[in-house]
Amino acid sequence: MSAQQEPAAPAGPPARSGAAAAIGWILTIGFNVVAPVLTYNMLTDRGWSEFGALLVSGGWPVVDSLVHLAWRRKVDEFAVVTLVFLVITALVTLIGPRRAWRTSTGSGSTPTSGRRCGG
Repeated sequence: MSAQQEPAAPAGPPARSGAAAAIGWILTIGFNVVAPVLTYNMLTDRGWSEFGALLVSGGWPVVDSLVHLAWRRKVDEFAVVTLVFLVITALVTLIGPRRAWRTSTGSGSTPTSGRRCGG
């Protein structure tokens, strides 16, 4: 009397073929690694400051994130990590590596300078 129903398959994104996955990875690496490096190198060769070149080269991961968001309705994690590292690098470039080291250690000395000075 009672008809048994099979449980419905969980709704999720359709499986991607190997070729589609490879193209996706090529585009991701292109937008998040190759394009920013090439843009940075071209701009610094043309006289741009390192900070300005880093900011402009950060546009590529933003474009990748927006395209990924529009197609898949989720944020591309690889692009976010790339943007975080670009922002950190831009800040270090802006404040200078020596000042960044002093800020992170709390003083202008290195960890071994106290031993050499008898402290």
